[in-house]
Amino acid sequence: ALTIDPRQFYTHLYQCLMQLCTREGQNEVTLTAECLDMMLRKRRQVSTQRVLSFVKRLTTVSLHLDEAESSLALLNEVRSFMRLYSCAGGLLDSDIVTSGVFQPEVADPEYSHANCTSLWELTLLAQHYDSKVSKSAKQLAQGT
Repeated sequence: ALTIDPRQFYTHLYQCLMQLCTREGQNEVTLTAECLDMMLRKRRQVSTQRVLSFVKRLTTVSLHLDEAESSLALLNEVRSFMRLYSCAGGLLDSDIVTSGVFQPEVADPEYSHANCTSLWELTLLAQHYDSKVSKSAKQLAQGT
Protein backbone atom coordinates (compact mmCIF):
# COMPACT_ATOMS: atom_id res chain seq x y z
CA ALA A 1 0.00 0.00 0.00
CA LEU A 2 1.16 3.49 -0.83
CA THR A 3 1.25 5.82 2.15
CA ILE A 4 1.22 9.56 1.44
CA ASP A 5 1.35 12.33 4.02
CA PRO A 6 -1.47 14.73 3.08
CA ARG A 7 -0.06 17.55 5.23
CA GLN A 8 0.84 19.76 2.26
CA PHE A 9 -2.66 19.43 0.87
CA TYR A 10 -4.25 20.22 4.26
CA THR A 11 -2.04 23.28 4.56
CA HIS A 12 -2.81 24.46 1.03
CA LEU A 13 -6.57 24.00 1.44
CA TYR A 14 -6.47 25.79 4.80
CA GLN A 15 -4.79 28.77 3.14
CA CYS A 16 -7.17 28.73 0.16
CA LEU A 17 -10.31 28.80 2.30
CA MET A 18 -10.00 32.55 2.77
CA GLN A 19 -10.19 32.97 -1.02
CA LEU A 20 -13.80 31.78 -0.86
CA CYS A 21 -14.64 35.26 0.43
CA THR A 22 -14.10 36.69 -3.07
CA ARG A 23 -16.85 36.70 -5.68
CA GLU A 24 -14.95 34.16 -7.79
CA GLY A 25 -14.27 31.96 -4.78
CA GLN A 26 -17.92 31.63 -3.83
CA ASN A 27 -18.42 29.48 -6.91
CA GLU A 28 -16.03 26.94 -5.38
CA VAL A 29 -17.89 26.36 -2.10
CA THR A 30 -19.39 23.05 -3.23
CA LEU A 31 -16.04 21.71 -4.40
CA THR A 32 -14.39 22.89 -1.20
CA ALA A 33 -17.05 21.16 0.89
CA GLU A 34 -16.40 17.92 -1.00
CA CYS A 35 -12.66 18.21 -0.37
CA LEU A 36 -13.23 18.84 3.31
CA ASP A 37 -15.59 15.91 3.47
CA MET A 38 -12.98 13.58 2.02
CA MET A 39 -10.14 14.98 4.09
CA LEU A 40 -11.71 15.37 7.50
CA ARG A 41 -14.82 13.26 7.68
CA LYS A 42 -13.74 10.16 5.81
CA ARG A 43 -10.23 10.08 7.28
CA ARG A 44 -10.35 9.31 10.97
CA GLN A 45 -6.66 10.04 11.60
CA VAL A 46 -6.91 13.80 11.78
CA SER A 47 -5.30 15.73 14.62
CA THR A 48 -7.39 17.76 17.03
CA GLN A 49 -5.55 20.96 16.13
CA ARG A 50 -6.22 20.44 12.44
CA VAL A 51 -9.94 19.85 13.01
CA LEU A 52 -10.26 22.89 15.27
CA SER A 53 -8.40 25.07 12.80
CA PHE A 54 -10.62 24.07 9.91
CA VAL A 55 -13.80 24.54 11.96
CA LYS A 56 -12.65 28.02 13.01
CA ARG A 57 -11.63 28.94 9.45
CA LEU A 58 -14.97 27.73 8.04
CA THR A 59 -16.98 29.86 10.48
CA THR A 60 -14.80 32.87 9.71
CA VAL A 61 -15.27 32.43 5.97
CA SER A 62 -19.02 31.84 6.28
CA LEU A 63 -19.28 35.20 8.05
CA HIS A 64 -17.71 36.97 5.05
CA LEU A 65 -19.64 35.35 2.21
CA ASP A 66 -22.19 37.37 0.24
CA GLU A 67 -24.39 34.45 -0.74
CA ALA A 68 -26.52 32.95 2.01
CA GLU A 69 -26.45 29.53 0.35
CA SER A 70 -22.67 29.48 0.52
CA SER A 71 -22.65 30.48 4.18
CA LEU A 72 -25.22 27.82 4.95
CA ALA A 73 -23.18 25.16 3.12
CA LEU A 74 -20.10 25.97 5.20
CA LEU A 75 -22.09 26.02 8.43
CA ASN A 76 -23.42 22.58 7.54
CA GLU A 77 -19.83 21.39 7.16
CA VAL A 78 -19.03 22.84 10.58
CA ARG A 79 -22.03 21.00 12.04
CA SER A 80 -20.83 17.74 10.50
CA PHE A 81 -17.34 18.18 11.93
CA MET A 82 -18.72 19.03 15.36
CA ARG A 83 -20.80 15.86 15.36
CA LEU A 84 -17.89 13.73 14.22
CA TYR A 85 -15.20 15.30 16.39
CA SER A 86 -16.38 16.02 19.92
CA CYS A 87 -13.25 18.11 20.54
CA ALA A 88 -14.72 20.84 18.30
CA GLY A 89 -17.43 21.50 20.89
CA GLY A 90 -14.81 23.24 23.02
CA LEU A 91 -14.82 26.11 20.53
CA LEU A 92 -18.37 26.93 21.64
CA ASP A 93 -17.26 27.71 25.19
CA SER A 94 -15.64 31.12 25.52
CA ASP A 95 -14.95 30.58 29.23
CA ILE A 96 -12.31 27.90 28.71
CA VAL A 97 -8.87 29.15 29.69
CA THR A 98 -5.97 27.93 27.57
CA SER A 99 -2.39 28.96 27.18
CA GLY A 100 -1.48 30.49 23.86
CA VAL A 101 -2.97 32.86 21.34
CA PHE A 102 -4.96 31.98 18.24
CA GLN A 103 -2.94 32.86 15.15
CA PRO A 104 -5.22 32.81 12.09
CA GLU A 105 -2.45 34.04 9.78
CA VAL A 106 -0.30 30.93 10.33
CA ALA A 107 -0.23 28.84 7.15
CA ASP A 108 -0.21 25.40 8.77
CA PRO A 109 -3.45 24.58 10.64
CA GLU A 110 -1.46 22.45 13.09
CA TYR A 111 0.18 25.58 14.50
CA SER A 112 -2.62 28.15 14.52
CA HIS A 113 -3.61 27.35 18.13
CA ALA A 114 -7.31 27.22 17.26
CA ASN A 115 -7.93 25.66 20.66
CA CYS A 116 -7.21 29.11 22.14
CA THR A 117 -10.23 30.80 20.60
CA SER A 118 -13.99 30.45 20.33
CA LEU A 119 -16.50 30.53 17.50
CA TRP A 120 -17.58 34.13 18.15
CA GLU A 121 -18.58 34.37 14.49
CA LEU A 122 -21.71 32.38 15.31
CA THR A 123 -23.00 35.32 17.39
CA LEU A 124 -22.85 37.56 14.34
CA LEU A 125 -24.18 34.88 12.00
CA ALA A 126 -27.17 34.46 14.31
CA GLN A 127 -28.13 37.99 13.21
CA HIS A 128 -27.75 37.16 9.50
CA TYR A 129 -30.29 38.62 7.07
CA ASP A 130 -31.16 35.14 5.80
CA SER A 131 -33.34 33.25 8.26
CA LYS A 132 -31.83 29.85 7.36
CA VAL A 133 -28.30 31.03 8.09
CA SER A 134 -29.45 32.71 11.29
CA LYS A 135 -31.23 29.57 12.46
CA SER A 136 -28.28 27.35 11.61
CA ALA A 137 -25.84 29.61 13.48
CA LYS A 138 -28.09 29.69 16.55
CA GLN A 139 -28.37 25.91 16.55
CA LEU A 140 -24.62 25.51 16.20
CA ALA A 141 -24.00 27.95 19.05
CA GLN A 142 -26.30 25.86 21.23
CA GLY A 143 -24.45 22.69 20.26
CA THR A 144 -27.33 21.17 18.31
